Amino acid sequence: MGRNRVLIKLHSDSCDSDVAATSDLDLGPYIHAGVREIEGVWICHNTGAVTDHVYDCKFQEAATTVDSDFGDVTGGGFTQVAAGSENMFQLGFKTMKRYIRGYLTLNGTSADAYNFVGVIVVPRFDT
Repeated sequence: MGRNRVLIKLHSDSCDSDVAATSDLDLGPYIHAGVREIEGVWICHNTGAVTDHVYDCKFQEAATTVDSDFGDVTGGGFTQVAAGSENMFQLGFKTMKRYIRGYLTLNGTSADAYNFVGVIVVPRFDT
């Protein structure tokens, strides 16, 4: 019998600043941290006419929700997106911590993109 999976949105909005951290996600109700793989999803849609920028997205983890406690997840970084590109990515990673978040970096002049960042996780118990 297969396990139920859920898609959880961490961020869905236009970004035009240098960096943007998504909402923190408490993995407690969903998985046993470090045991099951998480599938990360990133959709990046360029909305500006500027052609000299790039976008990066990665996942970070922490034992608490304190901003300074978050660090990069090993294997949790997506392929960089160049200006004028529209891409959707999925990657698998594991975390040893209770909280995760996405971290977006926009480099270049007037970078502007719509970004969706989410994770596909398995609940602790099938419902």
